[in-house]
Amino acid sequence: HGPFLICAPLSTLSNWVSEINRWVPSMNALLYHGTKEERLQLRMKNMPLNITLSFPVIVTSYEVAMFDRRFLSKYKW
Repeated sequence: HGPFLICAPLSTLSNWVSEINRWVPSMNALLYHGTKEERLQLRMKNMPLNITLSFPVIVTSYEVAMFDRRFLSKYKW
């Protein structure tokens, strides 16, 4: 039941989001990438600390996951 975190090469991230939307339309997918400020906004808007069924599948690159490990480690993936 999630939450789910997908770490993939940067060049494939948009494809992962497209495939999730195509094959599992009942799940929301969030492309977690961008500047530090953009990622902060994504976290504030889409990633509450209380996990519900509407929590999105987070799709990000390994590099961004390492940069934001302090924030991402708050979730039980």
